Amino acid sequence: MDCALTMALAYRPVMQLGGMLLSLLGWVLSCLTTYLPQWKNLNLELNELEIWTMGLWQACVVQEEGGMQCKDFDSFLALPPELRFSRILMFFSNGLGLVGLLLSGFGLDCLKLGERQQDQKKRLLQFGGMLFWISGITAIVPVSWVAHSTVQEFWDENIPDIVPRWDLGEALFVGWLAGFCLILGGSLLNCTICSTEVHPSSGHYAVAEQQDQHRLQLVGLLLSTLGWILTGTCNYLPDWKNLNLDLNELELWTMGLWQMCIDQDVGGTQCKDFDSFLALPLEFRTSRILASSSNGPSFLSLVISSLGLDCLMMEDTEQKLKKQLLLLGGILMWIAGVLVLVPVSCVAHNIVQEFGDEQVLEIVPRWEIGDALFSGWFGGFFVILGGSLLLSTVVI
Repeated sequence: MDCALTMALAYRPVMQLGGMLLSLLGWVLSCLTTYLPQWKNLNLELNELEIWTMGLWQACVVQEEGGMQCKDFDSFLALPPELRFSRILMFFSNGLGLVGLLLSGFGLDCLKLGERQQDQKKRLLQFGGMLFWISGITAIVPVSWVAHSTVQEFWDENIPDIVPRWDLGEALFVGWLAGFCLILGGSLLNCTICSTEVHPSSGHYAVAEQQDQHRLQLVGLLLSTLGWILTGTCNYLPDWKNLNLDLNELELWTMGLWQMCIDQDVGGTQCKDFDSFLALPLEFRTSRILASSSNGPSFLSLVISSLGLDCLMMEDTEQKLKKQLLLLGGILMWIAGVLVLVPVSCVAHNIVQEFGDEQVLEIVPRWEIGDALFSGWFGGFFVILGGSLLLSTVVI
């Protein structure tokens, strides 16, 4: 029995280190897959010295004499559905993988942070392992979807044989390997949770547990602060919607909640504030109210949660008050996150609907999803995640 216990304790750090290294490798490969332009390859039989490649962000031409020339896609909504959704899912995979690395790193046994911290470390490892699983799945789904569509189009009998057909690119194989490494790394971390562990004497149990709780609260507060910064930036960024004019590719129109801008390669950026609030589209009026309302509860939650942190030394009689402050701060963070996610999702939904409206003539320029919406999505996600971590430390 003692031998088995010793073996289990000896292999726990090795499995955890192996899981972290595999997850780190998977995350790097996932980020690489997102930006590689070789999701699809096209060989032209008429010109064997030229290879066309397509990724999530650009299409490239590889020539033996002229090297590689790439051009970014002008329109996100004009992309095929599998490439649009793949871009979104790969973003989520990269973000979840990064959060999983941070949380799992705090839960490793080799990180000596005190005694009797195993319960808190178990939670961090379990949460990190689950994030690695989700990250791996959200990496495998888009590459498999693109591969499936490519294979279907390749064997489509309705397409004449003389028409060139796309083939599977190298980035898809990198994505499959990334998803496999992330899932395997998360599985190894979760396996160490179920392994046997030694419970030391409980002399410093309360102090060690309190130190773990401090760190989890600090991570939650930092994530919420990052989310608050992103949501505040989203509120005032002028590129909620982008418009590329085919007649003038050197000019980009952007529209935000407060102003409209024209970005010119020669003349720089010129912006003009909206004269009337009521003249704005309905989704922009509602979005301005909700996004502005989100900044207040988000900032208030940061202040309230800071006062409720365990690292802020107070009398034992005030511990109940600190828990109530953390609880209130976490709930306010959830509300602030939802208040951001709703308007950006509403605006994105309307843009997609207008872009795909068949009643609009094709020669009419159409608005695209702007960068500010992605800032809002990430900001709302971080605020909600930070609030959840704070609430998890509250024992009711």
